[in-house]
Amino acid sequence: MHITISGVRLYLGMLLVTLILLSSSDTSTASDIPPLNSSVIPGKDSPTVESTEEWIRGDGENLEIRLRGVVLLPSGEPAVSATVTAMLTKNLPETIPVTMTGSQFEVWLPAHRDDWYGVSLMAVSDDKSQRNGMLINRFAVREAAIEGKIITLQHCNRTVTLEVIHNDVPVAGTHVKVVLESGYQLTSLSDQQGKARFDLLPSEKLSAITAWTDDRRIGGYQFSRGPVRDPAADAHVVQLHHCRRQAFHVVDGDGEPLAGVSMQLQIATPPPHYNYLGTLEQSTMVTDDRGVAFFDWFPDWQEVHCYVDIDDARWVQDGKSRWEDDLFVTQVKPRTARKRMSGTIARAMGSKAGFLVQLRSFQGEQERRSDVAAAVTDQDGRFYAEVLPGKTYCVCVNDAAFVSEMIDVIPIRDDGALGDAVNLKFLKASPVTIQVTAGESKRPIADQLLYLRQSHVFTWLENDETKNGIGSRDSWATTDEDGKAIALVEPGKKLEVSIHTPAWSVEEKIDVVQGQPSLLHIHREFDEPRTVLGIVVKGDNKEFDFSSVSVLAGSVDGKVQGTEKVSPRDNGVFSFTTMGSRVGAIAVTDDGKLGGIVTADNPRRLLRLTMKPTIDFRGRLVTAENQPASNRSVLAVVSVEVAQERDQDPLMPLSTRFEWKRFSVTTDDQGYYQLQGLPIGAEVNLSTSKPQQNKPHWLGSVTVTEKSQQETLVRTVPE
Repeated sequence: MHITISGVRLYLGMLLVTLILLSSSDTSTASDIPPLNSSVIPGKDSPTVESTEEWIRGDGENLEIRLRGVVLLPSGEPAVSATVTAMLTKNLPETIPVTMTGSQFEVWLPAHRDDWYGVSLMAVSDDKSQRNGMLINRFAVREAAIEGKIITLQHCNRTVTLEVIHNDVPVAGTHVKVVLESGYQLTSLSDQQGKARFDLLPSEKLSAITAWTDDRRIGGYQFSRGPVRDPAADAHVVQLHHCRRQAFHVVDGDGEPLAGVSMQLQIATPPPHYNYLGTLEQSTMVTDDRGVAFFDWFPDWQEVHCYVDIDDARWVQDGKSRWEDDLFVTQVKPRTARKRMSGTIARAMGSKAGFLVQLRSFQGEQERRSDVAAAVTDQDGRFYAEVLPGKTYCVCVNDAAFVSEMIDVIPIRDDGALGDAVNLKFLKASPVTIQVTAGESKRPIADQLLYLRQSHVFTWLENDETKNGIGSRDSWATTDEDGKAIALVEPGKKLEVSIHTPAWSVEEKIDVVQGQPSLLHIHREFDEPRTVLGIVVKGDNKEFDFSSVSVLAGSVDGKVQGTEKVSPRDNGVFSFTTMGSRVGAIAVTDDGKLGGIVTADNPRRLLRLTMKPTIDFRGRLVTAENQPASNRSVLAVVSVEVAQERDQDPLMPLSTRFEWKRFSVTTDDQGYYQLQGLPIGAEVNLSTSKPQQNKPHWLGSVTVTEKSQQETLVRTVPE
């Protein structure tokens, strides 16, 4: 399976929360641990598995890596009656068999496959009252196989309650699924009060909630997306929504229906949050003889964000899906024939087995989609991957303890012959200490997930044109109780460290120099939300009814996310809470005739939000021949925005804006359109598309000024 950027984006959106090795997995001394069936005992100084390589077997399409470990009771004694489940983390999580021998467990992982990102282990006592687990990212699997793992059970002495409601009425008999940050899933049914209860460990946090009923209602959300929710809270509310039966149509390039095509549906709330509801068993669909598949839990909203992932060895998506009346249509094309390439790693001493090699090309089968593959070295240090002929790949080893060079090669030529030799050399890694703190006291932030990246700039030739891209080696680390993490990285390159949560986003860079100690300090200015005060005033200083004014306020510093809708008091004063250092607010009257915007850095005084007459913005679309582009859909996203800081990652820029409102209008016979009631100072991002097409054309952005009332923004669009 070769992963598209849409799949990677969703995967990253989940991994930034879920790739945490649970700190509650205690490490015990060798005397506490019963001997394993091999020479390796976690935590014991004994001959390492590297010398025997019993943890890896096979080669090519049969390559497997063994994870072994032991389950202990809270007392440190062997948990002989515990069971362990193992699940590959992927778009559709997959359970794999585990062999238990007393308190010891063993699982063989399919190292030859590239469709999984990590493995989730969960140990449970026979009476279900104790549990613990961990999630091991794939780049850390080799090290885990060598060292072995210890899972110490803990008592599930914390109850988390989920209340399921529909129109503020509790709903009994609702199916509720929760996904923990470890990747472990729990299910239950809501009781007569609409409540489902789950017994969790004190340290466990939720990653996602999905709720659905047999009479076709659905709800849910991910904690990694807005609006901000506390994954460690003991109580949550899920709002159900009525559903409709939705048809999904798959066609080829000639518009002919295709039967037997497998796909998975993802459904999310409308912008700005795009919060995914989660998947059901029925989310995996297969088209019938008419090329149609039906999903009965599609929210009956006016606007729904959704997409399908084609999971079929024969077909790949061709362009974006589109709505045709009430039918969601996805066009596919035959997959490109791949060729098998091989490569080697060079290591002077020690084992060459089990290293994860990642390959990425910007010349994917789909337009604007990367081709991503993964391979694992066998005992001879050789790896194999299925790649696209004639494409340039960025290749490197991604390992928790070792660093290789990053190279760009064409492994297979256009004619299918072998291309560039792929031989990766290991480098002496440099340690970088990362410290994360918050507030004036610089309180250490523990268990903070850090996203680590080192980049490789390269070029390739496409249609006789030289193009540029940035490959990268991506990994994760988690801060300890002192707010610190140590990363082993390639010297001579910048290390980019970022944090991305609904509540806080930040990215910092450091130059890594061989032989020099490196310390990167990431600091959040505020440790707790603070209250910001503002006042709404009328530009002409005349009195008016403040009860007709609504205010949306929040952070625009690019680091702290979240907005709050508030109403001013009788004297025009309003307040909101935020941890942002730069804030903004937008206010509009109910009739849309008056509005205003204010932004400020570290406000220590009252924000003064001046209300002035709003602007009716006018635009026109024309073709290259200066003819009116009629009946074109225009989407306008209106935001409060400030300038971004310099030196940001172009692939993951931090957003220094928050969205206020969206307008969807259609051009008239002369290509004109109008947006009414825009506050002066608002930032408007414009795009357009033809009827029945989901191919938006970017029109640019414009800041609303007083002159906007008299001007017409003209933009040229393709035929």
